[in-house]
This record gives sequence, C-alpha cells and structure tokens, in this order.
Amino acid sequence: MSQAAQTQAPAPAKLTPMQKNAVKIQEYLKRKQGTFEALLPAHLKPEKMMKGFWAAAARNPKIVECSPESVLNCFLVSASLGLEIGRMRGGMHVVPFNNKGVLTLTPIPDYRGLMDLAYRSGQVKGIRAVAVYDGDLFEYEEGTADGIRHVPKLDTDRSPGKLKYVYAVAHLEGARPQFVVMTRQEVEQHRARSRAKESGPWVSDYVAMALKTVIKALTNWLPTASEKLIQAVELDDRAERGEDMAGVFDFELTPEPQGDDPESRTEKVKRDLEARQSKSSGDGAEQNKQETRIEGGGDVGTAKPATVYASNFDPPEHAVENEPKGGPKSPVLATFRKSIQDAYLHGDVNDWWTQTGHAQYVQATDPKVREKMAELGAFYCGPTFTAE
Repeated sequence: MSQAAQTQAPAPAKLTPMQKNAVKIQEYLKRKQGTFEALLPAHLKPEKMMKGFWAAAARNPKIVECSPESVLNCFLVSASLGLEIGRMRGGMHVVPFNNKGVLTLTPIPDYRGLMDLAYRSGQVKGIRAVAVYDGDLFEYEEGTADGIRHVPKLDTDRSPGKLKYVYAVAHLEGARPQFVVMTRQEVEQHRARSRAKESGPWVSDYVAMALKTVIKALTNWLPTASEKLIQAVELDDRAERGEDMAGVFDFELTPEPQGDDPESRTEKVKRDLEARQSKSSGDGAEQNKQETRIEGGGDVGTAKPATVYASNFDPPEHAVENEPKGGPKSPVLATFRKSIQDAYLHGDVNDWWTQTGHAQYVQATDPKVREKMAELGAFYCGPTFTAE
C-alpha cells in the first residue's frame, strides 16, 4: 500500500437529516446571536441560553426539526422576558407545533416563570399557586372578610385525577392579599380552548398546567402587574390558541417560513447568480485584467480573496439533493463539488471557501468549470457570495 493511501483521511460520516438541521440551526443562531444578546438582562448570558436550548433539544429531538426562524424567535422572546430557555422550573419551555406544514418552535413560560415575573414588578412580596386534592379541608370566603383556609390531607391519593381546586395568592406591598380560586371544571373549560388539549403538558403535566391557569387568572387582579408579566400571559394565551406573537413585543420577530418548495429557492439563487454575472461583465478593464492574469496561471497567492456574506441566507433544506446539476465532466469539478457538499453538511462551508475552495476556483483553467464552481458557491454560501 502506498504512503499516500496510508495517510489518506477517512471520508466524513454522512449526517442524518436531523443532524443536518441541527447544524443549520447552530449556524443560524451563531450568525444571529447579536440580535437576542442585546435583549438579555444582566442575570442571563448567551452561553446559558444556548446551553439550555440544546439541553431541551436533547430531551425532545423534534426541536431540531423546527425552522431556524422559529428557534430564533424563541431566543428573542425569552431574552426579552428574562426567562431562561430549557430551565425545568421558572423558565421558558420551547414546544414544537406544526404550522401549515412547517414545524415551528413556540416559547411557552411555565407557571414558576410567571411568578418570577410577578416578583420582579417590585410590588409583590410573595406569590403562591397551590393544588387542592380530594380529602383536603378547603374553605374560602369572598366579601369584606375574604380569605382561604386549606389543610392538606397528605396520606391520600394526590394524583392528577384527584385534583379538585387550584388557587393562587399574591401578597402585595401596602395592600391586602389578592387571591383567585378555580374549580377543576373551570380548569377544564380553559383546557378545552387549547390547541394542545389532548397532548403535551396538558397530558404529561396536568397539575402544573392547572396551576399556571390560576396564576394567569390572578394577574387580572394585580394592580401593578409588570409589562413583562402581561406580555408573558398574552404570549401563553396566543400559544394555546395557535395564534402568532405579532404585536405582543416591541421588537420585530423573524418571519416564519411558508413551506415553499426548495426547488424554487434554488431557482432564485440561479437568478441572482445570472444577475451578478451580467453586472460583472460590464465592470472596468481592471477586473478584466485581473481575470486574464488568473486564467493565464498567475500567482495564486496574489489573487483577490473570496467575499462570503451569508448572514441572511439559509441553504435550501436537503441542499445536496437540490443543488444545481450539470456542468462539464471534469475531475477538478467533481472534486470541488464533493468538497463543498462535505463542508456544507459539516456546517463550515464559509471557512472552507476562504481556506480551500477559492484556491481550487482560481486554479481551474476551464472557464466552464469555473462558472460551475461559482454557481455552486452561490448556491451553498448565499446570494451575496462573490467568487473573486
């Protein structure tokens, strides 16, 4: 066996569709990190948000099948409210929903997160949400001497099926406590309006959802509810009804994808490339001189480096399967095509172009091969890509 064969690096393992989408989301969040980082309060760091998100994805792999735009919106909303993504208690849950054929990620605060926002208003000294089960002593009185008396009977069945009431109490600065009591029937009426009434937390965490329902009802009686608490309640209500978040926050959310055909996005990249080629053909003599020098085999080290801007570009889903076909039969082009595919699948296509792809491009002497290389570069790196 030759020395070259012995030292040849093994071919990279092919990524699964889920792994491809995870890489796509990771790159997208990296490019957009500044947009949500600017909204973060002092107690939350971007690294902590990222860690919480990927921990949530490990618990629910469907999360990485969601659109990157919806993932970014979860970061924006969570950062604005100051609630940590993926935190099991007192944070923001992220839940995948099918939205007209596109799996989108939806931010949903848990009930402890709502209580945390109530504390932050500065007017709430204490707030509690409590479940009452069959067998507990429970009395409450409305009127001028209103109040609650609850004595739990701890040695009885306290499963969700035995839940009878839930109540929430807020102790306010300089005012009497406020409380709300809800029967199980009232909780069920609220559940019936949810798009996920037969799945998700309404099935797996019924008591927690009942407690969140009564906390939301209590916010109507807080005289100084903070803006963020009001936003969080509105966010949760819309999520349960399957409505979008437009107008809830004072920043612009990222538009959701509409399930367009990947092939149509490919055609757009082709049109952009043709427009750029048409424009470049009318540029000055200096550019023509440079192209002649490169074609004539000039010093590759003096060639103009590639410019790659991909901050607003997402390669079409299953891009390798949908990339522009055709081109001359050339081993140089075949090697280039395989290399850019591998770089895309591993999430480092921009670095690959700067470090390797551009050199392959400028060394190609066949104009048709170079043209195809530029087309593939535009497809994988983005509409603002330039080969020269």
